[in-house]
Amino acid sequence: EWFPCYKTFICGYAECYRYVQKCQKDNLLFREFVEWAESQDAMRRQSLLDALANPMQRLTRYRLLLKTILKNTVGVTKRDTIQKMILQTEIAARDVEKTLAKNDLQNKLIEILKTIENYEVIDCKEFEKIFSTKFHVPLADPMPYCVGEPQFRRVYLRDNLKMRDGKNRTKINVHCILFTDLFLICKVSNKRYGRLRILKSPIHITKMFIQRFPDHSNFVIAPINDFGMPLALYYFSTTSIEDTQKWVDMIDTARKDFYHLKHHKYKLAVLISNDHSLSSLVSTVLKRLSKSFTNLHFASKSLEYLDQPICIVDSNQAFRDHRCYYQQ
Repeated sequence: EWFPCYKTFICGYAECYRYVQKCQKDNLLFREFVEWAESQDAMRRQSLLDALANPMQRLTRYRLLLKTILKNTVGVTKRDTIQKMILQTEIAARDVEKTLAKNDLQNKLIEILKTIENYEVIDCKEFEKIFSTKFHVPLADPMPYCVGEPQFRRVYLRDNLKMRDGKNRTKINVHCILFTDLFLICKVSNKRYGRLRILKSPIHITKMFIQRFPDHSNFVIAPINDFGMPLALYYFSTTSIEDTQKWVDMIDTARKDFYHLKHHKYKLAVLISNDHSLSSLVSTVLKRLSKSFTNLHFASKSLEYLDQPICIVDSNQAFRDHRCYYQQ
């Protein structure tokens, strides 16, 4: 119950830090208040900005404190209780780390979105007028086709290239961005401020062919539709053979990573406190679980069965006296 507040705090820490810095610089009264607050004994000679980092260090300290208590605890019941507390603390810390990593990814995607001025593939205003729907570029949204919890894309590679579209012999300067699940072809509209316009429809990483030229100097990408038919031919020129190889390798890496996320499996381990109810529990679990959960395992009264549990689900209402531990 206590660790969700840590996720909220840590995800907003960077913005809070910048806000405090700005207020100290621009607001005289706020600066005087902070100076007074920092002079109090409760601050222990810490600055306000340093004190903001304290909650992020507590998750690790909780686990270390509980392990120290466990070493000096006797009695099976008490030791089991502390072990469960240690397990919950470790799960909470991993969950916070995972949330923070996703938050960082989203922030980076939002920063990229801020640089994109327009989607030039179609007339967006005409589209919105005809279909009465607001158009937006969903870069910061979770990736489609991924089963389970939301997965967010990350940037693998971006660079300026020269591109020739099919039979058109004229080469144009483009800025390409490779994400986990898509390849984006943009045009620089304002070099000074790094503003971009999307020139071609985003290409899904699983819906494209890529081939190097025989001399390995350049490469060509062919997006394909759901019927396996090519939609276009884009010829890309790089500055060196090494750059061409880097693009080919990173596209292959992104494709493999996407397939790994797409086909990610989940394991469910169930701690049974009453073995004679196993048959009814199996029936209840299978009815409640989605098809994305596989590899159902059972263990009797043992927490050591789980190598790296991710989160604990309170299932008292669903499974009576049983506890479920989800493991990725």
